[in-house]
Amino acid sequence: MTKEIPPEAYFIGATASVSLASGAEKGIWIPISAVMNDGEDYVFLFQTDRAVKKNISLKNTQGFNVRVEGLNSGDIMVTSGMKELSEGMKVTIAPTAGGQ
Repeated sequence: MTKEIPPEAYFIGATASVSLASGAEKGIWIPISAVMNDGEDYVFLFQTDRAVKKNISLKNTQGFNVRVEGLNSGDIMVTSGMKELSEGMKVTIAPTAGGQ
């Protein structure tokens, strides 16, 4: 059943964004906010208590996430504080809610 929207419900100059999802796309999805750029897109990984810069390729977005290539399942990615971070700096993992 189709519901018709009356013309008076539209405002002049109004815009709308429509997204249609069809099927599933496999890959590694990360928050867009974790992606940094210095001419190339990269993220910071946590390896042996240090920040390691890893170049990635952005593929497509969905909401606030982006599918990337260049990461592996099991990589531990830094998701906050990246603007003050540089490669080789010591990092710690903050406890999450629930103590894990």
